[in-house]
Amino acid sequence: MAFYFLLRIAKALWLLTVLNAMENSEFAKFECQKEVSACRNDQVEIICKSTMDFDSIDLFFRSDKKDEELLFSMTTVGESHLQHGMRLRFKNQEATLVIQNIQFSHCGVYRWHLSGQGSSNKFTTLTVSEPPTSPRKMAV
Repeated sequence: MAFYFLLRIAKALWLLTVLNAMENSEFAKFECQKEVSACRNDQVEIICKSTMDFDSIDLFFRSDKKDEELLFSMTTVGESHLQHGMRLRFKNQEATLVIQNIQFSHCGVYRWHLSGQGSSNKFTTLTVSEPPTSPRKMAV
C-alpha cells in the first residue's frame, strides 16, 4: 500500500515537472502577411517574421490552375537564386518573398512552412490587377 502511494506521488511530481517545463519553454510566434494586392508589372514584397531565429523555410505556391508546388526551401540565412521572377530573402527572424515584375501567373496562395523554436504553416493570398489607366485627352 505504501509503495502504491509513493508511486502515485512520484507520477504527480513528474507531471508537475513536465507542465512547468512546458510553461517555461518558449516557442516562436510566426506572423505573415495574409493578403497582398498589387498591380501587374509592379514589384511586391511579402514578409514573414518570427520572434525567434528560423531554422528553415519552405515556401509553396498553389493557384486555381496548378497544384501546390515547392518554390523555395532554405536552411541558411541568405538570398535564393532568381526563379520564375521571384527570390526569397532569409534573415534570422524575417523572410521576404520578392516578386520583381508581378504577373497574373503569380496570383494564388503561398504557404509558408516556418520552422524554428516550433513550426507553423502560414498562408498569404496574392491578387494581381491591371494598373490604373490614365484618362485620355480629347483632341480639339
